[in-house]
Amino acid sequence: KPGGPGKVHLECHEAFRERFAKKCLLCSGLILPVPGRFSGRFFEYSAGQLGDHPTGSVHSECDGGWRRCWVSKCLQCSGPVMPVEGTYSGEYFPYEAGQLGAHDGGEVHAECHDAWQRRWARKCLHCKEPIYKLDGIFSGLYFTCQALDGPLEGHVHEECYGAFQAAAGQKSSKNGGG
Repeated sequence: KPGGPGKVHLECHEAFRERFAKKCLLCSGLILPVPGRFSGRFFEYSAGQLGDHPTGSVHSECDGGWRRCWVSKCLQCSGPVMPVEGTYSGEYFPYEAGQLGAHDGGEVHAECHDAWQRRWARKCLHCKEPIYKLDGIFSGLYFTCQALDGPLEGHVHEECYGAFQAAAGQKSSKNGGG
């Protein structure tokens, strides 16, 4: 009876399994046990569960690679924003586009956050270090400086302001942490 239960020739069995077995979304291998390669265990993903991908199955051996393909990438190191044993905790800081500078929006690993802030935070006019809170060094408070007779405008750490003021006569207003 066509389309119903039936029998498969022994010599056709392997071809039948290959034709109808699910395929891994990552490696396209059959979701079947393959000694020394695949256990036959797999994960099911619905369309769009991790990103713009179809519904399907992924070998348990391919799952880490599959997740790395679809999870968001760290804005600092481009690594996957997910727990990776010995590398990333999975904790992250969200940033909107342009929040600290001219960059796209996304996430930054907790492990990359200091480097990210150093890269994108405004720089102090006096010491040239980024203006953000750094325990034991900078409070995160700063002064906005406007030149009275020239193009010098920018920001100075609260901790640097005395030295900066001694070096240049500036009109300033104090602002909150950046």
